[in-house]
Amino acid sequence: MSVLELAREPGNVAEACRQRGMDRTSFYEWKRWFQTQGFDGLKDLPPIHKSYPQATAPEVVERIRALALEHPAYGCNRLEAILSLEG
Repeated sequence: MSVLELAREPGNVAEACRQRGMDRTSFYEWKRWFQTQGFDGLKDLPPIHKSYPQATAPEVVERIRALALEHPAYGCNRLEAILSLEG
């Protein structure tokens, strides 16, 4: 079932977006493009990125988690300093 079909029920746009993993702003943009141009309006949409280029590498996230568990009283600035010293 498409997001548009799910959202046809009154007040169900938020639930439809949650189920499909999209934000409501994108839903309304896509809906507007579809209503004004049909399927052709959706063809030139940029791809949805599955990764974020500025995301923290998984191994760094694991190191931060380990440090935070090892030193629960340390704040983010102190953890950042430790990570900087480690390179």
